[in-house]
Amino acid sequence: MSLHKYDRPLRIELRPSIFYLRLVRYSHLLSVLFTLYLSSLHWWLLLILLPLLYSYRHALNTYNHNSRYAVLRIHADGRCIRYSREGSQQRVSQIEQVVYLPYLLIIILQEHGKRAQQLLFIDAMSVQDWQQLQLFLRFALELRAES
Repeated sequence: MSLHKYDRPLRIELRPSIFYLRLVRYSHLLSVLFTLYLSSLHWWLLLILLPLLYSYRHALNTYNHNSRYAVLRIHADGRCIRYSREGSQQRVSQIEQVVYLPYLLIIILQEHGKRAQQLLFIDAMSVQDWQQLQLFLRFALELRAES
């Protein structure tokens, strides 16, 4: 089978994901409501709210971090280059692993000896880009790894 189709890098344009933002907000809201219920049993359980607020702030920063990349360029050899909204090159990484979920792709990247995750929800790109990305990650990268 010829791999000439996958010799060119795949270019995906990204936008901020509403699914991710809702996931962060609703999960923290449910945690706060549960903490308030527990506080009716013991008042000192309100101290759990401090780590929850920190977690919410950290999750929003991660959301802003994920949404600041406007373009992903993925090569068949596993390189992933992320470009910021201004157009400057931000990160060059190596794809280590890809986790496929129904509306989410988790790409585990190796960056300068550190592992990083790139969450890609279905609403962060067009349907055509979503399908191309899944096909490219399933076939182009796996075929290169086998040869």
